[in-house]
Amino acid sequence: MVEISKTLGYLPQDNIVNYDLDWTPITLTDKAAQELTTRVSYRLGELNTRFNLNKMYLGTFHSICLRWLEEYREYTRLKRNFILMDQFDQQYRLKTTNNRSAY
Repeated sequence: MVEISKTLGYLPQDNIVNYDLDWTPITLTDKAAQELTTRVSYRLGELNTRFNLNKMYLGTFHSICLRWLEEYREYTRLKRNFILMDQFDQQYRLKTTNNRSAY
């Protein structure tokens, strides 16, 4: 991860590289994503580079894919109110639905 954040120093600084769009570091864990976000923002600050961390695609594989689905929903068949659930959420939803229908 240190190498990724240091790589920013070698990218062109003359606005050829758009950090918001051209650079997508992906991690596998939330902890690694938080650490990478911290290091990237610190490094870009050192370089006096203007950036918007909220516009950067920086995070876990799943969070970035979810963001792409939300941003490009118009090109999919997903409904406006789609919900992405992990296994725990699915089991909880099934259990609460079954408990409500039992009454």
